[in-house]
Amino acid sequence: MGAEVAELLQGEDPNSRHIDDAWHWTAVYVELLQFAEGHAPERVDLYRSRLQFWRKRELDLTAEPAGRIGAPT
Repeated sequence: MGAEVAELLQGEDPNSRHIDDAWHWTAVYVELLQFAEGHAPERVDLYRSRLQFWRKRELDLTAEPAGRIGAPT
């Protein structure tokens, strides 16, 4: 889904169909982006990109029929 495997954090699965995963990774990347803006500017673009991915994933998953949200693939 657009991310190189080397760019993913341990446990991050961009193919997850669980809304809880999308919420979790959105929160993770919000925190990482806030940190990077002051301490690791070379990581800002990556974290911003991953945050955008997970925000879109949240929207995609919440738009699915209720029976599919959080259902295993």
